[in-house]
Amino acid sequence: MLCFPNNFKNQTWDRVSAMFRSLLIIACLLCFSSAFGAELFVDENLVTNISDEQILPDQSAVVFGRFEITREFSGHTGSMKSEGNFLVHKTLGLSWQQSSPFDSKLVLTEGKMTQSINGATPTVMLVKDNPMPFAILEIFQGIFQNGLDPLSSNFNIYLQREDAAWTLGLSPSNPMIKKAIATITVEGNTEIEQLTIRDIRGNVQNVRFSTITHTQTLTKEQQSMLRL
Repeated sequence: MLCFPNNFKNQTWDRVSAMFRSLLIIACLLCFSSAFGAELFVDENLVTNISDEQILPDQSAVVFGRFEITREFSGHTGSMKSEGNFLVHKTLGLSWQQSSPFDSKLVLTEGKMTQSINGATPTVMLVKDNPMPFAILEIFQGIFQNGLDPLSSNFNIYLQREDAAWTLGLSPSNPMIKKAIATITVEGNTEIEQLTIRDIRGNVQNVRFSTITHTQTLTKEQQSMLRL
């Protein structure tokens, strides 16, 4: 889990930890070099014509798949692993359902994040409290559905391509996000493959995606994933 400075706006670490335990699992933190072996966060890879960039060719309304997460903490040996299902809808938001090592359900919509752990009473956080989780929603929707333009309000965007393979680098420009996240890297080919985040304390979280499907409408089961 990401760690925040003590003076983080109106937040205590206990509250942030409870709200973001599943969300920040979502990301694996960046290494400073891309999958192509060259440095990613350099001026030559900075995206200037953001409206022209689209990562994946299939911009479906609904994206569903599996995730497997490995978290490594600075100064500690070993790692923590978790897994589950995710759902991204173009307009309705993101559902992140962890099944192991414990049950956790997180639903992130425009302006509100709701989370329940092991069936407990859901907790809610609004965008005015902290923009960071909603920036994560923008990343998923930007990659799968809406293009990169919405990301430019919170991040400097870097991109490398080699044939169908690509590596997207995000460096926070939003001051509040910069207090928690150092860099985010997303890698893929014809489909997203992994997402990595490095927080300001050097903790690294790596998320690998699999069995991804693209559709235009939600099934009844998927509709329930977006309710909490």
